[in-house]
Amino acid sequence: MISLLYGNQDIRHQSLKTSAPPISINGNSELSSESTGGTGTYNDPYIIENTYIDGLGSDFCINISNTNRYFMIENCTLINQAPKASLKFNNVTNGIIIKTKINQGLVFISNSVNVTIAHNNIFNGSSIALSNMNNSIFYNNSVIKCEEVRMLDCYSNNMSLNNIINSTYAGLILSGSNNNTVQNNEIYDGDQYGIAIWDNSKDNNVNNNYVYNNKDGEFDIDTGLELQNVIEDNYIKYKEEPSNGDNFPPIDWRIILIYTIIIGGIAALVIGVPVYLHRRSVKEKKKYMLPED
Repeated sequence: MISLLYGNQDIRHQSLKTSAPPISINGNSELSSESTGGTGTYNDPYIIENTYIDGLGSDFCINISNTNRYFMIENCTLINQAPKASLKFNNVTNGIIIKTKINQGLVFISNSVNVTIAHNNIFNGSSIALSNMNNSIFYNNSVIKCEEVRMLDCYSNNMSLNNIINSTYAGLILSGSNNNTVQNNEIYDGDQYGIAIWDNSKDNNVNNNYVYNNKDGEFDIDTGLELQNVIEDNYIKYKEEPSNGDNFPPIDWRIILIYTIIIGGIAALVIGVPVYLHRRSVKEKKKYMLPED
């Protein structure tokens, strides 16, 4: 799997950005000519960085297809008008998008291998669609007020890790996707489900996620798929409904046990100490009493 850093390449994060028109790249030679540095190797990837692109409703801000050289898009700002795309990859191998702001527009990665999307702010967008990807990672991104993150027909070692997802539709959807890992994500306040597993998705590991306050429920799993995926150790907090007099707050038995132990201890002290003092007083009196004649 592609690393979060290529070779010895440092992650730079500069505040100054240069405005540029949309970028379209088809093939390695165009990738080389559009880059601002690098040689396209693992240790020295091509770089597209510090660039501000407003798509103004065009089809994309950055569109890359048919490349297999190593490259990095870093510290860029991409803005477009949904449902147009801010970022599109097709048939890309060995690409990374890092520390980039994506405001509105679709993020669409398809038919790609060894792609890393990490440490980005993605907000006010239509959706993030990862389709037919292999051996790729979606890591530590902040996805706010986007429709969904959908993994469609993704297979073999794709990972969604440590993301914060606040959706306007569903949080994270596995659709026809096998052998992927969804772990340590925070998914909340969706208009529908938190995590959905649909369309014969199998052999996925979904664990240690914090899923809460999604209107239609935290999980939606097609019938029969519960036992064909590993779904465990997720923290689920259901959306609280307004009380109508019949609903009671959930019982936390751990708190009840703690209070029972505390109250029991206090009762033991309240009852036990006076009894002990009384017995000791009687014993002392008997000690100094003269024997009867």
